[in-house]
Parts: sequence; structure tokens; C-alpha cells
Amino acid sequence: MVRKSTVFLGVFAAFTSLIGGCPGGGITIPVDLDLSGSGLGTFQVEAGVKTQLSGRFSFNAEQTIGSGSLSISNDAITITEASTIIRDKIGGQLQEGPTCLDACTASGLVSTVVCDSVCNNHNLLVTIWINTVDGTDAECESGDQYDAEVALTEETNDIESISVEPRFMGDLTKDLLNQGEFGICITVIAPITGTVEVSDLRLNVGL
Repeated sequence: MVRKSTVFLGVFAAFTSLIGGCPGGGITIPVDLDLSGSGLGTFQVEAGVKTQLSGRFSFNAEQTIGSGSLSISNDAITITEASTIIRDKIGGQLQEGPTCLDACTASGLVSTVVCDSVCNNHNLLVTIWINTVDGTDAECESGDQYDAEVALTEETNDIESISVEPRFMGDLTKDLLNQGEFGICITVIAPITGTVEVSDLRLNVGL
């Protein structure tokens, strides 16, 4: 599904010229990419197991983007935990499912460092790959990579902080935004089983 995001940077450029702003002065414009509306925002997750979605966006910028960064706000993420207890249909006994660390290690999809961060430190990890539409592969391993670490409270899964690395947009991301179309692949690894909603990503674009 193609999602269109139109940004009226020309109007902003005229406004900044009136107040003395300039493209090289560190001024950025926040632009939200709607993931929920494009079917890329809802992840059914199992604790410690990587889940991914991919798609493409159409982007219309009226001025050339020369810099920027990617971020996720606390309000953009909603976490709903499911019960980790499964009833044995035959014996009627209650049995716990596999632990987060067991599932993460057994999957072999991520490193032990990632498993430790998710399962022992109770972090939600969201990775965004931005690439050409044709270059967005099924494994989510090509293009510009942005890693978001979301620190959660252990009891209630409330968000304490979100950090994204690298801090600035890569050259490929800027080129694709200026060209008007790009592919995006998002992976999520959570310390809980349930649903993770990421409603939007914020692009802080600079002229």
C-alpha cells in the first residue's frame, strides 16, 4: 500500500525568511508518517521474538531536504500485554509459556546483546529501515537503519524514555525523500507477548 505525505515546505521557507530564519540555521519541520493508516503500525508480538512489517510511502516536499532526523514520540506507542499463562486443554492445568530469553535465544534472529536488552532490561526495540522501494527486502536488513530503544517499566510497561540512533538522517534517506518515494521496513522485539502499536514516525526535516 502506498501512503502519501505532502509537506508544504515552500510556505515555511517564506515564513522563515520574514523572521530571519535560514535553512542552514538548524530550523527543522516535524512531519509525521502515518503508520496506522498504512497498515504498518500494529504488531502482534511474542516476547523475545522479532516481528516485522514493510511497505512504501510517497512523499511530496516542495523544497529540497538537506538534513534531518527521525524520532518516535511517547504518545505514538501503545503496548497491550496478553496473559502469559496458557491452560492445558487436556489436563486442565495452568502452564506458563516459554520465557522471553528462551524464545529470543532459540529464534536465532538477533544477537545475545539484543536478547539481554529486551528480556533482562525490559526494553522494547524498534528498528526502521529506509530504502528504495525495490531495495526493501523481506529480511529488513538493507538501506539506512535507525534503532529506537524504548525503556519500559517492568510492572506496567509504561514508557520511560525513547532514544533513536543514529541521531541524523543518512544520505540515502534524504535522497529518497527528495525523490518522492521510499520503502520502509520496521521490526519490533518486545519483552512481552501481546500487541505493540506504533501510530507514526516523526521526520524532523531541515531545508
